[in-house]
Amino acid sequence: MPGTLRQGFHDLNIIDPVARFHLGNGARLERINVGGNLSARGLRESHGVMVNYRYDLDDIETNHEAFATRNTVVASASVRKLMRPAGN
Repeated sequence: MPGTLRQGFHDLNIIDPVARFHLGNGARLERINVGGNLSARGLRESHGVMVNYRYDLDDIETNHEAFATRNTVVASASVRKLMRPAGN
């Protein structure tokens, strides 16, 4: 079951435009791939990290509203496990 996360996303205006596109269109943050892009450009732009987004037709509208109205990113359980609680 996906959930939401906010910690680590203090100023959503600086999120990558690709992330903003997918999250704004109702995708959820599905997976973080460390070492997913080890090219010179990938290392420079994202330290080699890539992510996957998932569009679940039953959740697109809810995910979009969470992002658009509350700056909340909907993420899979595996991504949420990687996040530390706020303040830690």
